[in-house]
Amino acid sequence: GGWVRLALVPEGQHKVYEHFEKNVLKIVCYGHDERKGKTSYGDCVHPCNARKDVSTWLTKYDGNRYDTTIKIPYNLPEGVYILQYMSAMSAHRTFYYSCARLKISGGNPSLPCKRAGKAPVAFGCMAGTAVPLSKYEENTKMGDFCFSKTGLGDQDADMRKVPVNPSCDPRITCQLSVQYKRCYDEDNNMKDITDAWDPQQVCKGDIVPPPEPTCEDGIKNNGELMVDCGGPNCEACYEEPTEPVDDRIY
Repeated sequence: GGWVRLALVPEGQHKVYEHFEKNVLKIVCYGHDERKGKTSYGDCVHPCNARKDVSTWLTKYDGNRYDTTIKIPYNLPEGVYILQYMSAMSAHRTFYYSCARLKISGGNPSLPCKRAGKAPVAFGCMAGTAVPLSKYEENTKMGDFCFSKTGLGDQDADMRKVPVNPSCDPRITCQLSVQYKRCYDEDNNMKDITDAWDPQQVCKGDIVPPPEPTCEDGIKNNGELMVDCGGPNCEACYEEPTEPVDDRIY
């Protein structure tokens, strides 16, 4: 179990650790899979590198896993950026770090994107046994990112939309699975990935987008504060009133 902290800074700023602390995108689950039997101690059993084609966007809360998808902010100036991964999986007592170098273009740096407070934490993560969530959040701030073309927006607001490249299989190899044989047994197409660095596969059938999110679909989406309530599109959340305990003796 455990969490993953994702942060994004311009290349050059990545040489100073504090820059990542002040530019967090979100904190997500190291291992989290809504399907029964698919998460073992936080490690994925299968498919390990996200869903094939667009099924990621069809599964409740799958955006809470670090290896599904992430939205690039709209306000970034064109340039090269470093995406940092920080996690202490399961019983690890120290953080493990990795990174990816991204070239980003097409942003609008004039957008109003000032933010305060910590980055959002994904729902339902399996807690790690050595490093608590508070250590991931320590000294951190959500970066001044806009996830909407017109303003702040929500990191996962477009999670359930069909991606622009649905013919690309995002998975790499069964070698990353904690159950290597089961990974192949459950999806014979995995054996067709002969080049782990270019895992292209053509999806079978039509790519059908999932339904638009609503305030009655039982899923926390659409900028909601809680499931089907709060945020800019749904009614405010409220707590059910409770009757005071009557401890009188009759």
